[in-house]
Amino acid sequence: VICKDGVSECPDETTCCETPEGTWACCPMPEAVCCEDFVHCCPKGKKCNLVALRALLS
Repeated sequence: VICKDGVSECPDETTCCETPEGTWACCPMPEAVCCEDFVHCCPKGKKCNLVALRALLS
């Protein structure tokens, strides 16, 4: 998987998510949702709840 910067890469079945530093990390789920805190990610079809630090149905 090539990240949005066109340079960074993550293994298959993972998702590129931007970090607080502006670099890229690999979320260990395919087509995951990257959370607004740039730290957490949730499975596809869920949304981030950063107060509870969990993924909710969207």
